[in-house]
Amino acid sequence: MSPEQRNAMMKERFKAMGCDDVQADSLIAISNDMRPKQMALRDLDPAARQAKMKEITDERNKRIEKALPAELAKKVIEALSQQRMGGRGGGGGGNQ
Repeated sequence: MSPEQRNAMMKERFKAMGCDDVQADSLIAISNDMRPKQMALRDLDPAARQAKMKEITDERNKRIEKALPAELAKKVIEALSQQRMGGRGGGGGGNQ
């Protein structure tokens, strides 16, 4: 998928969550800024990758909270977190 196609897909998804064009564009800019940081984690060992990913996610969430009204930010962060987990939901399966 090209960057343009990915951005168009993200924009539609963010608009479906209730974002206007400006808000969706802000979220796309945040996502595009985070992407290289996430890609750089591939070569780390699992423990280091998990710790660094948490830092990146926390940074992303703070930026989203500054860019959007509180309720919309919460909705977007929750949706992105579920996407990150592969949409599994349920809190980790039956091994708990």
